[in-house]
Amino acid sequence: MSQTESTLSLAYVDLMEAVAAYLGYATPASPYDGIGSSPSTDPECDGYVQAGYRQFLYPPPVDKGESRYPWRFLKPTTTLYAWATVDVEEDDGLTAENDTPESGQSTLTAQTATFYPSMVGSSITIDSTDYEILTYTSSTVIVVDGNPSAAEATAFTITSAGNYRLPGDCGSIQGPLTLYDPDGTCYRPITFTSEQRIRQNRMQDYDLTGFPSWAAVRPLSTAGTTGQRFELMVWPTPDQTYQLEYRYIILPPKLDATNKYPLGGLAHGETIKASCLSVAERERNDPKLRDWQKRFLELLAQSIAVDRAANAAEHYGFMRGSEQLEYRSPAARHGYAGTFTINGVPLEDY
Repeated sequence: MSQTESTLSLAYVDLMEAVAAYLGYATPASPYDGIGSSPSTDPECDGYVQAGYRQFLYPPPVDKGESRYPWRFLKPTTTLYAWATVDVEEDDGLTAENDTPESGQSTLTAQTATFYPSMVGSSITIDSTDYEILTYTSSTVIVVDGNPSAAEATAFTITSAGNYRLPGDCGSIQGPLTLYDPDGTCYRPITFTSEQRIRQNRMQDYDLTGFPSWAAVRPLSTAGTTGQRFELMVWPTPDQTYQLEYRYIILPPKLDATNKYPLGGLAHGETIKASCLSVAERERNDPKLRDWQKRFLELLAQSIAVDRAANAAEHYGFMRGSEQLEYRSPAARHGYAGTFTINGVPLEDY
């Protein structure tokens, strides 16, 4: 079911109009992709909008002595598939399409759903030659570095080393990592450790496979042509495809005609607008300097209060005496006793 954005939400074009009006530029009644009396004014307005959006996403402390507030909406939950080695026979193989020797890349199409986004950076072996997977397009289409001459239904292998590329907008993983069994019985917690520990485990049990029980995140090297990327290392190497769920710090894209709605939604629209205007005010060294900066900080405090309230727990436990808090499981609160288990494992040992 498609979701319709509230008509009260402020979009990129609304922020551009507000900045252009503050700077004294004429704004057309029916704006094109940009804003301003001429296209030459758009880069200036856009620069202030992007800087204001960054200021809102990573705000200054509201009170002295406080740290920067961590927005909850910057920590979405997502899924990563930890896949086992894929070995496809010729009858169910792939074909090379859109072969472009001048670019040095090829688009490969499999006959059945085979690929995952976390395969980016891994190698696909075709006719004993390895090709790096550059882009995930869909479960049946990837782009590789090189020009394999894959004829109709060519066999291929993608060997799992237990390393999986995290999304490009992932800054870091927050909180626990959980594994969902393919048979749907339960979730298993995965313990985070250092990448050195993962490498040590692999050296000691290099051929061990099973459901992952340890994980680590490590940064990938970069020459600066792309942003920093990360990968998830797991051990043991999966013996089948497992679904991993986790929360992560998102690295938002810039606002534009495509990514037109700021993160946070309607509740923070006026705060974001004030932030953009405060940047324009500061950069233009306006005589009314700090009017919008003051307004931004006032609205920022309100936005922080809204974000905290929207994500607060309804209750934490039961009061004993004057201050003591005690957490009790739902079963215990309803009077059930005994040992609780998950798949035969005592809850306290799980």
